[in-house]
Amino acid sequence: MTLNIASRNDIGELFCKGEGLEIGAGCLPTSVAKGSVIHFADKRTPDELRTYFSTNDIVNVQSLSVFEGQEFDFVIAHHVLEHSANVIQTLIHWISFVKDGGILFLSLPNRHITPDASRLLTPPTHFLLDYAYQITEDDYESREHICSFLWGWIDVGGLEGKSK
Repeated sequence: MTLNIASRNDIGELFCKGEGLEIGAGCLPTSVAKGSVIHFADKRTPDELRTYFSTNDIVNVQSLSVFEGQEFDFVIAHHVLEHSANVIQTLIHWISFVKDGGILFLSLPNRHITPDASRLLTPPTHFLLDYAYQITEDDYESREHICSFLWGWIDVGGLEGKSK
């Protein structure tokens, strides 16, 4: 049986109307409803994005801090939340940009088709403790997540036994 699942762009065009913010769009912004205005935020500068994606075809991006205090009809973030050191705090922050009745449109990668497949499933208590202890990207626990992620890429991603 084949499931007919709408793509991110189909969902964006249907539900993301008005003025919005997309976090981490890079070179693949989400399609939104015709006539909508969308702003882009990323932790990287435009030059860093060009280098990272090896293309000049990137969105006109600004730091998320530029948008502090503003509210939008929709906020989009695809494949961004999993990079957060403090998932709950990140969600609270993103929700602060959404107007009452607005849309927070997120997607996360399917761990079964990425090198993360070998990683242990993160228990909900882990997210609660990160929030309770106010973990940031600068904390040891956050850097340990990065090491675990890289280990998964080396072990399962086909890099095992390879050298530079």
